[in-house]
Amino acid sequence: MRRERISFERDGVRLGGTLFTPQVEAGSGGTIGVIGDRAVCLCHGIPRVAKTVEEKGYGKLAELFCERGVAALIFNFSGTAGSGGYFSLRSWSADLRAAVNFLLSERGVRKVGVVAFSGGAAVAVYNAAHDARIKVLAACSCPAALRLDPEAFKMFIREHGSLRVRDVNEFIKEFAAEAEEMKPLRWIRNVKQPLLIMHGELDELVNVKDAYELFRAAGSLEKELFIVEGAGHRIRENNAAMRPLADWVTRKLLR
Repeated sequence: MRRERISFERDGVRLGGTLFTPQVEAGSGGTIGVIGDRAVCLCHGIPRVAKTVEEKGYGKLAELFCERGVAALIFNFSGTAGSGGYFSLRSWSADLRAAVNFLLSERGVRKVGVVAFSGGAAVAVYNAAHDARIKVLAACSCPAALRLDPEAFKMFIREHGSLRVRDVNEFIKEFAAEAEEMKPLRWIRNVKQPLLIMHGELDELVNVKDAYELFRAAGSLEKELFIVEGAGHRIRENNAAMRPLADWVTRKLLR
């Protein structure tokens, strides 16, 4: 496969990432990377360490899609390492719209799926409910609601340094309102695309009960629930889970 460092802009904010494209045989006997007309956009969660998605192993999941003939974009949401801007749920929603637009408008993709994790999955549910350009959604380790302990979140931001915010006290107030506005349990009933909800049985951060609650509320006529036995929150590191996920998403995209 071919790896290409890319960047795109959203409202003056520069977002960075890597585009993975499958390789095909070239006329001279070599190989070239071809994006084709199907692609997935991979969305990370709220980071605990100030590292880019490239440093955190998201490329391994992108490679699974390339093995199946589907291009994959990994990118860093605003306010995190590898991209500019500041963190908020609304800005992440705008980032995801820009990433989908990058694939459709700048790279000529015809059909885009989204595979998202944790806080990124919460944003992806909201976007899929509002953006018909997203044709398939896999929401992994997704909370039914983003439950906020203001003091704990302030401490998280100050101690980890993985999120950029302008003013932590003002941010906390705005985040609470955003979390209520964009609550996945509210919007998943409006997701009509093929939907996969995947969750670790032993998720230590988001109780597996949230997955069952989201699945019951989901409005998609093509919805599946996959509970991964023995898995925790960082489900993307579970190869036994990611391979069937890549199979499922690819199957829906290629039909």
